[in-house]
Amino acid sequence: MPARIALVHRDPSFLSAAVTALKGAGFEITAFPSSMSAWEAVKREDVDLLITDVRLRQGEPNGLALALAARSEKPERKVLFLSFDADDAHYTAGVGDLLRMPVTPSDLVTRSQSMLGGVA
Repeated sequence: MPARIALVHRDPSFLSAAVTALKGAGFEITAFPSSMSAWEAVKREDVDLLITDVRLRQGEPNGLALALAARSEKPERKVLFLSFDADDAHYTAGVGDLLRMPVTPSDLVTRSQSMLGGVA
């Protein structure tokens, strides 16, 4: 069974390119344009890796809140944060890894494979 990834990002073109690359690498992926659309699905689904932008839409839970909720259901769940701001490394420390933006879809594939032990 392929590893399952939930990807949350506010940029539709980034989501589309990332989904194509991750599916091409053999992952099962579900994409969400906001934390609100992902909130319940990420908590209840058997997701192996949550990839989320740290700063999502204003007025919605941020990526850290989403990650904490997802890990409350499954503490071993891996989290990869995406951010343009290097200071977010302090903010997300102990919850997940941080990948500095901009990133390419192949960067996401490589990091996902690394975090999931090469399993796709």
